[in-house]
Amino acid sequence: MLLPPIRPLVATALLVSTVPAAAQDVPLAERGLSFSGGFTAQASGPIGSDFRGDADYAHELRFDIDLDLETAFGWPGAALNLRLNYRAGQDYGLTEAGTTVQTQEIAGAAEPDVRLLFFTLSQDLAGGTVNLLGGRTVMSGQFAASPVYCDFQTLSLCGQPVGLILGGAFQPYPGQVWGGRVKWTPTPWLDLRLGAYQRDPGAFAVDGFDLSAEDQTGVAYPLEIAYVPQGNLPGRYAFGAIYDTSDRTDLAFDAVGGLARLTGQPRGCAGTGGSTTRSSIRWSGARARAARTARSSSAV
Repeated sequence: MLLPPIRPLVATALLVSTVPAAAQDVPLAERGLSFSGGFTAQASGPIGSDFRGDADYAHELRFDIDLDLETAFGWPGAALNLRLNYRAGQDYGLTEAGTTVQTQEIAGAAEPDVRLLFFTLSQDLAGGTVNLLGGRTVMSGQFAASPVYCDFQTLSLCGQPVGLILGGAFQPYPGQVWGGRVKWTPTPWLDLRLGAYQRDPGAFAVDGFDLSAEDQTGVAYPLEIAYVPQGNLPGRYAFGAIYDTSDRTDLAFDAVGGLARLTGQPRGCAGTGGSTTRSSIRWSGARARAARTARSSSAV
C-alpha cells in the first residue's frame, strides 16, 4: 500500500557542530588558533489543498577560523575572524507561493556560492569598554540584532526586522561589504554603537570572493543606543537610526518639493534605497514565476 506524501507546513532541522578549543590539537589552541563549523537545514511546504506547489528545502554550511592575536603574537586585545559560507536550495515562499518574504531564511540570498563572509580585525581598548571591528563584514548582527530573532526560520524576523531590509539602507546577512563599527560599553547596562558600511545593493549577486567596491552606491552610517538592564529582569532595549548617502526615490516629494501624490509629478531623488527595494521585489516575483513555469514544464 502506497501512502500519500506528507507535506508539512514548516519542517525545520538545525544541526550545529562547534569544535571547542580543548578538543583541538593542543599546540594550535595554545597558540590562539581555533576552528568551528555549522550546518543548518530548513524545509517548508503547503498543508491542505488550499496551498499550491511542493515543499522546498535549503541548507547552509559555514566554517570559521578565529585567531587570538594576543596569544599568537602578543598584540593585546586583538583578534582576527574569517568565515566561509555556502548556501544551496530553494525557498517555498518565493518559488511556489509567490511571497515577498522567504519562509526559509537561509534560502535564495547569495547561493549557490562559497563566500568569504567575514574577514575582520577586532581590537579591545580602554580595558575592554571600547571595541573596534572592521574589514569584510555585514551590518546584520552588529546592529538591530537579538538572540530571539531566529527562533523561527521565516525571514520576516530572522536576522533583523524585515522593514529594515525593504527600506534599502540595511545590508542584511550574507551580503558582505567593507565596513566597521565602534562599540562603547561604559557600564554593563549601556551599549553605544556607531558604524560605517559600504552600500552595495548587488552584494548578493557578485562572486563570493570579489572584494571590489565598483558597485558601491554610497555609505550607510548606523547608530544604536541600547539599555541593558541587569538583575532579575535582564534584557536589551535598543534605539537606532541609519543615515545613508546613496540616492533613492523620495517617498513623499517630487523634484521641485511638492507632494507627489497631489501634484502627480515624478518623485524626486534623495536618501536611500527606494529603487533598490522595488527592483528586489520585481526580481523575487520574476524568480517565482520562472520557477513555477519550469516546474510545470518538467511535469508535462
